Amino acid sequence: MDFLNESQRRAVVAKVVKTVDAKFVDPNQKAVDVSKLRSEHEPEIVNSTSGEDFERAMNSMLQKLGASHTGFFHESK
Repeated sequence: MDFLNESQRRAVVAKVVKTVDAKFVDPNQKAVDVSKLRSEHEPEIVNSTSGEDFERAMNSMLQKLGASHTGFFHESK
């Protein structure tokens, strides 16, 4: 798979944030501020220069949820 362009990376962030907002059950029963999550991590995700950097930045955002077994993996070649 070729590395995603900026527009595609933005679309992935939007989809992940939308899914977290709709489906995530907080194990600590604290509300997840998805707007803050997105604003803090979107610049790094969108400005990724490789698939590995993109994956690392997405996982950094998802780790803020504080849930085990939550991660993001890009498609390998």
